[in-house]
Amino acid sequence: MRDESTQSLYEFNKDLSTVSDESLRLELEQSYRIINALSSSYHDVYYANLETGNMRSYRYSRITQEMFGRQFENGDFETNLYTYVRKAVHPDDQELFEPVLTRASIKKVFERQDSYSLKYRVVQDGEIHYCRCLVVKSPGRPEEFVFAFQNRDREMMMESEKKNDMKRRMDIVMSMVKMYDNSLYVNVSSNRFLELKISPAIRDMIDKTRTYDSQLANVIENAVTRDYQEAMREFLDINTINERMGFKNVMSMEFKGRTTGWSEAYLIVGNRDADGLVEDVFVATRGINEEKLQKLLQQEQERKQNNQLTEALRLVNSANEAKKLFLQDMSQDIRFSLNDIRRLADISWLDLEHPERMSGERMQQIVASMRQIGEISDVLQKMVDSALKKALEE
Repeated sequence: MRDESTQSLYEFNKDLSTVSDESLRLELEQSYRIINALSSSYHDVYYANLETGNMRSYRYSRITQEMFGRQFENGDFETNLYTYVRKAVHPDDQELFEPVLTRASIKKVFERQDSYSLKYRVVQDGEIHYCRCLVVKSPGRPEEFVFAFQNRDREMMMESEKKNDMKRRMDIVMSMVKMYDNSLYVNVSSNRFLELKISPAIRDMIDKTRTYDSQLANVIENAVTRDYQEAMREFLDINTINERMGFKNVMSMEFKGRTTGWSEAYLIVGNRDADGLVEDVFVATRGINEEKLQKLLQQEQERKQNNQLTEALRLVNSANEAKKLFLQDMSQDIRFSLNDIRRLADISWLDLEHPERMSGERMQQIVASMRQIGEISDVLQKMVDSALKKALEE
């Protein structure tokens, strides 16, 4: 059996109680704690001895086994690391391993430091994965090192999401500056705000040292007409924003300013926490006086048109009613005479089928009846037209 002072860290990692040299045992225990700590977050952990060039595995991941089998459980350190770099690491990142690729380069790097870390990419089945390599020198044993490898895909995804979120927030800020007359960033939990853009009419009312709530009360009191002050307090209250927002990200309301005329206020969610609660919000206003006046004018025109249509319908109904009453009140004599003439004409008309039976006098009566019917019809039409005109004028 070799002397304890020459045995490697790997050989003592399971039963340190066998080490009789107390100082050596303390060194190994400290190193072993480092390895255990790395093993909890790194999927591959290896021991390497620079004097012998040998390596052994403490933790050997399933992913590495799928790519290299059992090759890296032990063997020559330089050969195994070189194989890993050439076969798995992205070509553009292979040079990042040069400082730790050989025993000579490692000794040079660790003359000035106790650890070395690098981020790189791995290509597996045509897909790119993000990884980290950490090399740590064992305390008190300068020839022994621990290599740990960690997958960073989730970390990169979170960083990407954070960048996208930051870009989205910056897009909101830029749109605030371009589209709105006034805009603030408000942190819901701290009740503090940051100016993004303030119009001259509001600037004198803003006091940066005050909280959002207290500042809001001051601005509403001085900038908003009395009729809309209460509604604006409720709308811009960040203490109730989660109840009012729900799953929405934007809310708006119109109000009237004391000097600016009609405006529109907006609440735009900036970010939510893991539970979906609003963490920060953008508060903005923009003037809509011209478009609001045009909208009111259009509404007034539509109201007048509706009134005109209603009045026209009333007149038509009145005319129809007048015509109906006129016909009902028409002289019984005229109606009876007209009916007699029509009956006479109808009876006489049957005789037209046998003109040889008709006398000249009979024929004259028929012609006279037809003429009288026409004259009475003309008179009735004139009376109806007159009654209709009169009804419309009323």
